[in-house]
Amino acid sequence: MSANPNYLYLISTRPLKSDQHWNITMSALVRTSKFIHDFREEIVAVGTLFIAAFTIILAAATAFLYFATRDLVRGADKTAERQLRAYVHTAENTVTNISAGNGNVTFTIRIKNFGQTPAHKLSVLVAVELAPFPTDISTLTQPSTESLKNITLGPTAENTITMTRAPFSQAEIADMGTHRAVYIYGIIKYVDAFGEPRSTKFCLIKGGGNQYPLAGTDLFINNEGNEAT
Repeated sequence: MSANPNYLYLISTRPLKSDQHWNITMSALVRTSKFIHDFREEIVAVGTLFIAAFTIILAAATAFLYFATRDLVRGADKTAERQLRAYVHTAENTVTNISAGNGNVTFTIRIKNFGQTPAHKLSVLVAVELAPFPTDISTLTQPSTESLKNITLGPTAENTITMTRAPFSQAEIADMGTHRAVYIYGIIKYVDAFGEPRSTKFCLIKGGGNQYPLAGTDLFINNEGNEAT
């Protein structure tokens, strides 16, 4: 039985000669070259698949990065907008002569911009109604009187609306101490510095027994009918 030279190479402890190293190297190169030649189409196909897979992964990663960056920028813009935009509401509203019954009743509504940028094209519709307490705000007559129209209200700026009506009768005043109340309600519409239309609905109240007492000049914020966009 003839000896296998490769087998002898693997188990031998003797150092190989340089020509033996050369022969082994050349034999490996020949086998590798033959393998590549025989399976070149398969190798090209596998390589193409790897390149295609890498391209798809790269495209997906790029798309993910684009959308993540876009959402991050939009989120930052929205945060800045919320911090800087105008916020218009009523503040420190009063009524005088509501229970005296001997002169006109005067309501003073202060409209204030609590934001950091101007409110443009601002208008205010407001109404006053004596109604049962409590009452569904949606059943009140929609305000149609435009007390302010197309004004600009800068940051921290205020504008005052004054409304008067005939004195309440003694019977009405007595009712407001128990089961009726006067509602001062309306809507503020404006456009903020970012071009977004905004609105604030407000509802103030006086009367209805001890919950919103007639004593004093302060108007109270009703439990419903106040919302903003």
